[in-house]
Amino acid sequence: MKILVTGANGFVGKFLCAELHSQGYAVSAAVRSSSSLVKNAEMVTIGEIDGDTDWIDTLNGVDVVIHLAVRTIGDRPQLQLLFGAYRIVAAL
Repeated sequence: MKILVTGANGFVGKFLCAELHSQGYAVSAAVRSSSSLVKNAEMVTIGEIDGDTDWIDTLNGVDVVIHLAVRTIGDRPQLQLLFGAYRIVAAL
């Protein structure tokens, strides 16, 4: 089973990716920039998560999405993440 984790390089995401990998899951880590590093996961650079994020290729072959990404700065950050989460669901 392949699991995509957004926010994979955050505090919770790093531990979750390691645990999922230890349990035998194939893990993809959706990260904002290619300079991010998440152990035991295939890195997928997606940039900012907002209403313009294209998830079609990223979700190819993914069975489960765990959406942990959060932005705490900027103009209405939670609203932008809501639009990003909507795009994930729409791409499924």
